[in-house]
Amino acid sequence: MGTISTLENGDFGIKLHLPSHYAILEDREDSAQVLDEQNQVVWYFFLFTNLHVNLQEDYREELEKSLHLYAKSMFSYTEETQAVNPEWTPIVDIEYLNIGSTDILRTVHRMAIRPGEEVVMGHLLIPVQQGLFEGRVVSVDTITGHRESTLMMPILQNLSMEELQNLQRPDFDSPIHDSQFPEHCLSRNRTGLRWLINNLYLSKPSPALRHDRTEIPHLGCSIVSPPRFVIDTSNTSEMAQKFSRVSFCGTDGLESFVVNSLGKFNFSSQSKFLDFVEDIIPKIFQDLESINTQILSPHNQQHRLLAFAEKSQTRYVLLFFFDIYERLWFLNWCANSIVPVEKVIKYLEDSMNSLRLINT
Repeated sequence: MGTISTLENGDFGIKLHLPSHYAILEDREDSAQVLDEQNQVVWYFFLFTNLHVNLQEDYREELEKSLHLYAKSMFSYTEETQAVNPEWTPIVDIEYLNIGSTDILRTVHRMAIRPGEEVVMGHLLIPVQQGLFEGRVVSVDTITGHRESTLMMPILQNLSMEELQNLQRPDFDSPIHDSQFPEHCLSRNRTGLRWLINNLYLSKPSPALRHDRTEIPHLGCSIVSPPRFVIDTSNTSEMAQKFSRVSFCGTDGLESFVVNSLGKFNFSSQSKFLDFVEDIIPKIFQDLESINTQILSPHNQQHRLLAFAEKSQTRYVLLFFFDIYERLWFLNWCANSIVPVEKVIKYLEDSMNSLRLINT
């Protein structure tokens, strides 16, 4: 069954009927592409099974930093864009909304802006019982600068040179201007997202995700994962269990935390333990740069070791440790570099200390 039928039937937890003038460009089992010619936008609908987004208020500040980071990594920069203001962000809107008791996330960001081309993308992330629904809308303009110049003209009139030098840049992107420029790509994008919010029905809402203990029966343990990570039951192996979190959208900004059980070992010394870990690290960090290993607080037989690697804006951190039965475990963090290393270590140590053995 295609995504359009799934949405119309409400089988994935979201019920949505498309207007008759929408043209279906592609319809697959877990995604669809649709053209709204009247509003001049293209829609992408995604059904992500077992992928969950935790919008708990306690962790929104860190989430929003990630949103800005990933939006910057996707933006098509020009020399002018980078030269004007290095702190500039492509993110235009971040808004938390509610459908019933379910928190949802609406974001809007620019993908490109240059003479003759402006591309805006909007996302609506909705947690459902089976995973995550994402509505993604793209709008494009080939005539640029009209909104900004029109809004600036009345401001510039009759200003002195000193006043011009101290003039603060107006918020051209504010939604209060959308009605004046309904054909602008940003206005059309927001119009599209409003249509989606107003016309969908949440038939199977996701239960509130809480930062709580998770049992992993096949590894014989339970653990409290770092913030916003949710167990991915579709990504399980005999010796590992993956947790995922969404830090941008369903296809970009996906981050992972993996619990690995390597079995029983009895190293005769700390150096033997270090040699073993250094041997397997390259296999885990395949083709990554800046590999660094560091021993963390070894005492008695409870050896612990941290390993770091970074590539682009992604940080990898491993924490190796033994349980009371001399079984070797390691926790694998893979996320963006917004979170300081010290905080990542604290998250991993907290998870390590939370690990409880079951069925032993």
